[in-house]
Amino acid sequence: MGHHIQAFIGREELLREIVRHYPNAIVIPLPQQLGMLPITERFYDGLPNPQHPDDKVDDRFLYLGPKLHQIGKAFSVKAPLAYVETEYFGGTGFQGAVVWANGQIIFGPALTGDKEDFQIDDLPDNAINIALRKLGVLKGGSHDEFDAIELGKHRGNERWIEEMEKP
Repeated sequence: MGHHIQAFIGREELLREIVRHYPNAIVIPLPQQLGMLPITERFYDGLPNPQHPDDKVDDRFLYLGPKLHQIGKAFSVKAPLAYVETEYFGGTGFQGAVVWANGQIIFGPALTGDKEDFQIDDLPDNAINIALRKLGVLKGGSHDEFDAIELGKHRGNERWIEEMEKP
């Protein structure tokens, strides 16, 4: 089985503000007053191109480029905001993350895992766990921060969205 998500993670109220600006998005509530805003093709394609795309694309990520950097910079002035990706199949793969706060990148872009065709960053923990700690996530009795906010509950954006759209 695989695990493939691409999403913004942040305070639920911050993500709801993003949805007010970009109605092709949805917010999925997570524990610890956080939310997940899945990055779908429809959402991404509906984003405006940045006027001055000064942010480089990190081609190790599926969607992390000037469009998402623009959102990260703009909305992180109110609260920290993370972008996360996973790409695992059969226990091998990678995960990546970047975190913005006060309009600046404070972590990443970073990639951890065991994917041979990508440059992996040498970090003391998985990239997403580090990013989640920067958002204030506490692991409590869970295995790690990833599990504490239940990011393993579903294996892909589509399944998260399907659950959210159930009546």
